[in-house]
Amino acid sequence: MKNWLIAVGVVVGLGAVMFLSDRPVKGPGDTDILRSPNDYQNTMNQAKILALPILQKAQNGEEVSKADQDKLRQALKLFESMNNYEPRRVDTQFGAGRILMILGEKERAVEKLQQAVNDRDTDPNAKEPGVQQTVFEAEARLSELMLDLAAEEIANSNSFSQSGDKVGAEAAKKKSELYYQKALDYANAAVAAVPNSYLYLVDRGNVYLAVGKKDLAKKDFEAANALAPGDPRVKMAMKLIEP
Repeated sequence: MKNWLIAVGVVVGLGAVMFLSDRPVKGPGDTDILRSPNDYQNTMNQAKILALPILQKAQNGEEVSKADQDKLRQALKLFESMNNYEPRRVDTQFGAGRILMILGEKERAVEKLQQAVNDRDTDPNAKEPGVQQTVFEAEARLSELMLDLAAEEIANSNSFSQSGDKVGAEAAKKKSELYYQKALDYANAAVAAVPNSYLYLVDRGNVYLAVGKKDLAKKDFEAANALAPGDPRVKMAMKLIEP
């Protein structure tokens, strides 16, 4: 009888060990710890299924619903799991950055997109054209984010001025100038890499317009219009330079 009980205990114990070994191990931020290339690929597939349709909606200017945002948060955890497993991959850093942009977490989005740019030469697939294209897109999105952050600092500067805080107003103004310069640097890099991208031209034109260089903005917008006259984003840009 005792031997039988021991045997049952061993079987149950082995079953528990096998069950636990198949369960995902959780890491920082409740992300799954990936243990193999197969885990990585499965996670990538799941992330794409969740995120790609919503990213496309955002790209087209369509509304991203609360349900969509919940899916993006799920996808973000998957991207973070992949980044923890292979931190040098441009595509997963970029994916996390784009999701964070849509969720309105600008500072974190900047961090991820900058990491994608920094990894352009250390990515295991760095020589593949797709990796470099993703880097160019990261630079363009960074330009967009820096422009938004600059506008926020201008608003902060005005608010400080109204409250009589000259020091705070000046600090916010200097910060906005730094963001504007970074926005232009990233936009220039994207256009230099892909001169015939009408979207990158629109991005740079928006920066020029924001810093008061309307003639340069007009030149970029008109170049974009020559490439894609029917695109809604180009049409919107052209309205900005109407007399």
